Amino acid sequence: MKPITEVLSRYKTIAAASRATGVAPKLLHENIARGALVEPDGTIWIRSKTKLKMESK
Repeated sequence: MKPITEVLSRYKTIAAASRATGVAPKLLHENIARGALVEPDGTIWIRSKTKLKMESK
Protein backbone atom coordinates (compact mmCIF):
# COMPACT_ATOMS: atom_id res chain seq x y z
CA MET A 1 0.00 0.00 0.00
CA LYS A 2 1.10 3.54 -0.72
CA PRO A 3 0.20 6.80 1.04
CA ILE A 4 -2.48 8.70 -0.86
CA THR A 5 -0.17 11.72 -1.12
CA GLU A 6 2.29 9.59 -3.11
CA VAL A 7 -0.44 8.35 -5.45
CA LEU A 8 -1.83 11.85 -6.05
CA SER A 9 1.59 13.51 -6.43
CA ARG A 10 1.58 12.88 -10.18
CA TYR A 11 -1.23 15.43 -10.59
CA LYS A 12 -0.56 19.18 -10.52
CA THR A 13 -3.68 20.02 -8.50
CA ILE A 14 -6.33 18.33 -6.39
CA ALA A 15 -8.85 19.34 -9.07
CA ALA A 16 -6.87 17.46 -11.71
CA ALA A 17 -6.59 14.44 -9.40
CA SER A 18 -10.33 14.60 -8.80
CA ARG A 19 -11.11 14.58 -12.51
CA ALA A 20 -8.72 11.68 -13.15
CA THR A 21 -9.83 9.52 -10.22
CA GLY A 22 -13.55 10.35 -10.10
CA VAL A 23 -13.34 11.26 -6.41
CA ALA A 24 -14.65 14.62 -5.16
CA PRO A 25 -11.95 17.15 -4.22
CA LYS A 26 -13.37 17.49 -0.70
CA LEU A 27 -13.07 13.74 -0.16
CA LEU A 28 -9.51 13.75 -1.48
CA HIS A 29 -8.59 16.52 0.98
CA GLU A 30 -10.20 14.54 3.83
CA ASN A 31 -8.35 11.36 2.89
CA ILE A 32 -5.05 13.24 2.71
CA ALA A 33 -5.67 14.77 6.16
CA ARG A 34 -6.45 11.32 7.58
CA GLY A 35 -3.30 9.78 6.14
CA ALA A 36 -5.15 7.32 3.92
CA LEU A 37 -3.36 4.43 2.25
CA VAL A 38 -4.16 3.16 -1.25
CA GLU A 39 -3.90 -0.46 -2.39
CA PRO A 40 -2.76 -1.27 -5.95
CA ASP A 41 -6.39 -1.94 -6.96
CA GLY A 42 -7.42 1.57 -5.77
CA THR A 43 -9.03 0.61 -2.46
CA ILE A 44 -8.59 3.41 0.10
CA TRP A 45 -7.91 2.59 3.75
CA ILE A 46 -8.16 5.19 6.51
CA ARG A 47 -7.34 4.94 10.18
CA SER A 48 -10.38 5.22 12.39
CA LYS A 49 -10.51 7.13 15.66
CA THR A 50 -12.84 4.44 17.00
CA LYS A 51 -11.22 1.93 19.32
CA LEU A 52 -12.58 -1.52 20.05
CA LYS A 53 -12.46 -2.93 23.53
CA MET A 54 -10.41 -6.05 23.13
CA GLU A 55 -10.94 -8.61 25.85
CA SER A 56 -8.31 -11.23 26.49
CA LYS A 57 -9.52 -14.69 27.40
